[in-house]
Amino acid sequence: MDSFDSAQIKGWMADYIFQMDADSDEFYLVAVFKDKESYQANADDPSQHERFLVFRSFLEDDPEWNDGVIVSATGPNAS
Repeated sequence: MDSFDSAQIKGWMADYIFQMDADSDEFYLVAVFKDKESYQANADDPSQHERFLVFRSFLEDDPEWNDGVIVSATGPNAS
C-alpha cells in the first residue's frame, strides 16, 4: 500500500476513512479533491484504476459510490 501514499494525484487534497460505531466492519472513505475537474481526471486515470484494484482486493464486496460536492465546512481548521 506504499504506492498509495507516494502517488502524486493532481488536485487530491485528503482522504478520510470512517469506521462505523454500529458495525465495526463497515467503513466510509471520503476523498476530497480541489475541484470536480481534478476528481474526474483522477477517476479517468488508468493508474487510479490500478490502485483501486489493489484496494478492492481487501474488500468483501464492491464499494458503493456516491459522488458529490462539499457545500459547507466549519470549524477552526476548515478551509
